Amino acid sequence: MPIPTPRTHPRRGHPHRGHGISGKIAFLLALLVFLTGCQDLGFRLPPCPDRSAEPVHLVPSGEGEPGFRSTEVQGGWTEGGVEPWVSGTGWHLDEAVYRGECLDLSAETRHARDVDFSPDGSHLFVVARDRERVISYRLATPWVPDSGVATGYLELSAELNSRADHGARAHGIYLRKDDGRRLWIWNRTEIWEYTLDIPWELESARPTGYKSFEGTILRGHGIDFRPDGRRLFVDDRNLAAVFQFVLDEPWDVTSAVLETTLDISDQEKAVRGIQFRPDGERLFVMDTRRREILEYDLHHPWELRDARFIRALSVSGQTRNPRSITWSADGSRFFVTEVPRRLALVRRPALFSYEVVQTPTEAPAAPVPSVRRVPPEGVGEAVGPAPSP
Repeated sequence: MPIPTPRTHPRRGHPHRGHGISGKIAFLLALLVFLTGCQDLGFRLPPCPDRSAEPVHLVPSGEGEPGFRSTEVQGGWTEGGVEPWVSGTGWHLDEAVYRGECLDLSAETRHARDVDFSPDGSHLFVVARDRERVISYRLATPWVPDSGVATGYLELSAELNSRADHGARAHGIYLRKDDGRRLWIWNRTEIWEYTLDIPWELESARPTGYKSFEGTILRGHGIDFRPDGRRLFVDDRNLAAVFQFVLDEPWDVTSAVLETTLDISDQEKAVRGIQFRPDGERLFVMDTRRREILEYDLHHPWELRDARFIRALSVSGQTRNPRSITWSADGSRFFVTEVPRRLALVRRPALFSYEVVQTPTEAPAAPVPSVRRVPPEGVGEAVGPAPSP
């Protein structure tokens, strides 16, 4: 009786391996189902390292150009009560420390996006894209995320699914800091405005404004406003740019008109979040693919036309997929959300907190006195430093 021979692939001429491949695919699918089940049952790695571990110091990379010297306040933007920023008191990426502080967000969302705080740090607001909501948290200790407890939410689905073809893709969030009565949500190419009848209480919010930016912005994520409500800034991941809009009526997004576009394509790989320093002389951009925060210096406050990239700070040691950058009111801390990648089933969405290492404020150098020297006959006047005594 002849010995059976393996079937040969009709084109490749080697024994058929179809059953082996099918078996591997079946095994991988079973593993995927198992890991997904583990995630649903809570068998996941904790999002935060052990708080007792040694602090992690982060220092920026050396790329980029030096920033402009800080200039005097221009344009009258301090009318809203914002004071010029004092160097060395925060809001910089010279050095940061991660001490294991973070908030596990998985009980409320698997796809956290941008966040915002009340000015005193007692209220935290998180965009939950998968739930089509904004979740509010009460922080027992201001600016300390892991002291937060979820307290309520604002449902976004009715508005976000009513206009744009892309449906609900909420990412950016901004709450007006002086009164807590206005809230804006960015949804891919459009912005929604809500009025809060009770300050900082999401349950009292109702939609009161809308504007589409389709045709200008392709894939927006983070937003920020100038403190007086006369400028709106939006990033765009597809166009590798940050847009600056002027608002004819303060805080009225329907009056927004494009003013300036900042091209960040030389640095950006996947921008998903922006925030300005209160004096408008620094812009911070979260780059998801680089897993770094990019810092830009603005020669004229709140004007993107002469912004200059100066450095980047990596957060890759804590998060594999960062989605936003948000600062505390005094600039002593910044916060980064993480969203687990599709195949990283054992990771949890979380909000990480970093402390800025304060640098001593250097007193400005005393001006060099100058005297008028008498030039030789027939030569114009010359001005120079005073001679040494």
